[in-house]
Amino acid sequence: MLPPSRRVLAAAGRWLHGAAVHIFPSRCLACERELPRFHLVGACAECWASIRPLFGPTCPRCALPLPPSLRDAGPAAGCCARCVVRPLPLDETVASVLYEATARRFLLRAKDHRRAEILGPLGAQVAVVVKARGVIDRVDVIVPVPSAAWTRWRRGFDPAMEIAREVARRTGLPLLRGALRQRTFSGPAAKTLGAAARWRGAEGRIVVRRAVSGLRILLVDDVLTTGSTAAACASALRKAGAVEIRAAVWARTPAPSRSL
Repeated sequence: MLPPSRRVLAAAGRWLHGAAVHIFPSRCLACERELPRFHLVGACAECWASIRPLFGPTCPRCALPLPPSLRDAGPAAGCCARCVVRPLPLDETVASVLYEATARRFLLRAKDHRRAEILGPLGAQVAVVVKARGVIDRVDVIVPVPSAAWTRWRRGFDPAMEIAREVARRTGLPLLRGALRQRTFSGPAAKTLGAAARWRGAEGRIVVRRAVSGLRILLVDDVLTTGSTAAACASALRKAGAVEIRAAVWARTPAPSRSL
């Protein structure tokens, strides 16, 4: 039990927080409506609920949502068209939610406004998927996808690391910190490039810095779009001796026909 002085300070802190909500009402980071007294990291319950979980059939290689008719279609074994032609060097990929408008606002608020605390609940959602899909039994360690050094310095944190830390805490899997890094001078940021340029720019961008030989790796990232960064990480890890590589991301972009 806390000593009396600590209890008084804790009570005062709760009172001041409650008063501040009414005197200086804040707004939801996604919809801009005034927040009620009780909310989760600056977002209202309605916006949290409007993030769409990724249900239904998905490509086993890249987690792209698929029509139910393609679940067991032909020799593709349920893969999307792109992975039939050019499969990602991953044994499996799972995702928690669709990267639609509200999900994008959550992630960009965390990344562009230095709100690392938002990423904790996102990591918890990834952990649920990792356990529900049985991925936890098919991997040995968690490896976060690295940000560029300049981006990490500007933000003050690495988004994938924040998510991976929560996944590790909730699954009990060990977190292999600093296993990967991006080369310092590796060209423009991936988000500024088109799909083809992302793939070209990803080649040789990732360096392995920890021993991974013989390990089954779970790559963790915030969002998967073209898959070029995940592919670069997986290729580097395989060259370093990793035997299996799976990926878990918080959000997956929908198919082009379901563009935002």
